[in-house]
Amino acid sequence: QRKMEDEPKLLSLRKELLKVASDGLNRMEQTGSDPVARNIIAAAIERRLGDVNLEVGRIVQAETHYRACLEILLSLDAENKLTGKRHNLSSAYELLASSLRHQGRNEEALKYLT
Repeated sequence: QRKMEDEPKLLSLRKELLKVASDGLNRMEQTGSDPVARNIIAAAIERRLGDVNLEVGRIVQAETHYRACLEILLSLDAENKLTGKRHNLSSAYELLASSLRHQGRNEEALKYLT
């Protein structure tokens, strides 16, 4: 029962941390920081938003964030500016597939795993 009482507090903390990260990204844009760095941070923020949504059962929202993360990573890869390409892309594909499997969309999930 104690764990159930702590979960809303934990979710609130996670949302606040994500807000801080998002605010940081906005500040980076205002200061003219490297666009590649901004995109990497944006992908990380989308991934964490997906993770938090998945943890609280908001599967469709998680899928949306994982797709956004993947799109950013793929755009960086297309420009040959994605460091850790294999790790980053495989993680993004796996997370997207996981959100699809949670929705019972197993065949669609397989497209991201093969």
